[in-house]
Amino acid sequence: WGVVGHAAGFADDPHAWWHPADGTASRLLAVPLILGFYLRRLIFPLQLGFESGITPVSSAADPAVWTAAAAMILVVFLAWRFRRRQPVVTFGILWLLLTLLPVLNIFPIFESAMEHFAYLPSAGFLAGAVALGGVLVRSRSARVIACVALVALLGGRTIARNADWRNERTFWEVTTRDTPSARAWNNLGLELKAEGRLGEAADALEKVRQLRPDLPSSHVNVGVVAAAQGFRDEALRHFRDALAIDPVNADALYNMALVLETNALGQHYGSGFPAAEAVATYRKLLAAHPEHAEGWTNLGVLYERLGRPAEARNAYEQAIRANADLAEPRLFLADMEWASGERGPAADLYRRYLALAPEGDGADRARGRAGP
Repeated sequence: WGVVGHAAGFADDPHAWWHPADGTASRLLAVPLILGFYLRRLIFPLQLGFESGITPVSSAADPAVWTAAAAMILVVFLAWRFRRRQPVVTFGILWLLLTLLPVLNIFPIFESAMEHFAYLPSAGFLAGAVALGGVLVRSRSARVIACVALVALLGGRTIARNADWRNERTFWEVTTRDTPSARAWNNLGLELKAEGRLGEAADALEKVRQLRPDLPSSHVNVGVVAAAQGFRDEALRHFRDALAIDPVNADALYNMALVLETNALGQHYGSGFPAAEAVATYRKLLAAHPEHAEGWTNLGVLYERLGRPAEARNAYEQAIRANADLAEPRLFLADMEWASGERGPAADLYRRYLALAPEGDGADRARGRAGP
C-alpha cells in the first residue's frame, strides 16, 4: 500500500521547554543562561543552531548559572562605566537588554531561546561594540585591520551558514549534528520521509521515540514510516503504543485504520483484511473527532467496499459537512448517485468536485458526466 496518511508534527504535542510543574525558580534561574546564549551567539557566532539546549535549572548552585550571572553583571558594569565617556556603549547595552527582556523568560514563553529573537537586539549590540572598539583601539591602522578581519570572519561564517539552509533537510541535518533535540530529529525524519528515504527516516524518528517516549507523536511517526516500508505488524504496534498514552489520538487512530484496511500481505482490501476492526477504528476516531473529514471519506470508501451503500453515503455527507473544501467525498458521492440513476444530483456534485479539484484524479470522469 502507499505511504500511510498523517505524520504528526512534533509541535502538535506539549513540548514547551518549561512547564509550571517545573517550578518558577527553575525558569528564573535559567534567565542568566538565556542571556548568555544570546551574548555568545552575538560575540562568537561559531556554532549556530535552531535549538538552544537550555532546560529548567534544578539547583541555584549550578556553576553555569553563576558564570552566566557574572557575564550579566559585567555587561551592566560596562554600561555604567561608559555612560559619560562613551554613551553610545551604554545606549547599545541598554537597547540589547531591553529588547531581549520579553524573550528572557522572566515571564514564560514557549521557547527557552531562539537565534532569531536576537535580530532586533543585535542592532544595539553592534552599535555598542563599534563604540567600545573606538575607545579601546586607538590606532587608525589597527582599526582598519580589525574591521577587515571581522568582515572576513563574519562574512565567511555567513557563507558557511547559508549552505546549511540549502533546503529543509540540510538545515535539520546540521541542527541534529550541532544542537540535537527530539524536535530536530523529528523534523529531519519527516523531511527524509517526504524524500522517500524511509530507512534514514526510520532511524531519525526512532531517536525521537527514545528521547520522548511520553508523546503519542513519537510512536505515530515511527509507525507511519514502518507502514510505508511494508512492516504492517510493526506499524500497528507503534500505533497501539501511541493509543496507550492517548486513547483517542487522532493521528494514531487514523493511521491504524489505514493499515487495518490491508491484509497480512499488505494488500489493500486484500483477502482476509480485518474489515470489522478497521470500521471500529474509524468509528472510534470519528466519535472523538467528528471534524476529521479524511476519516469520514475513508470510512465511506470502506463501507462501499463492504456493500453498505447507505452507510457509505452518510459517511461522505459527513465528510462534506466536516470540510466543504475536501473534493474527494463529493466525487465518491457523485459516483454513487450516478450509479443509482440519479443523474441530476450526480452532475451537480461532479461540478462542485471540479470547482475544488479541476486537475484531480477524477476530473476527466467528472467532466464527462457533469454536463454543460
